[in-house]
Amino acid sequence: MRGALCADSRAFAANLVVNRLFVDLCAAQLVEQRIRNAKVGGSTPLSGTIYSQQ
Repeated sequence: MRGALCADSRAFAANLVVNRLFVDLCAAQLVEQRIRNAKVGGSTPLSGTIYSQQ
């Protein structure tokens, strides 16, 4: 019985590590998407911009 309990503990610990890695990867992907989207301009021109004709 003790061996099964130890195996269950190892499986639980491994599952925690995998879950943490998954959460970290998702967070990194969200941050990367946020950064990339911030660099992309919208389709509407800037409002209030006046170009002087000289």
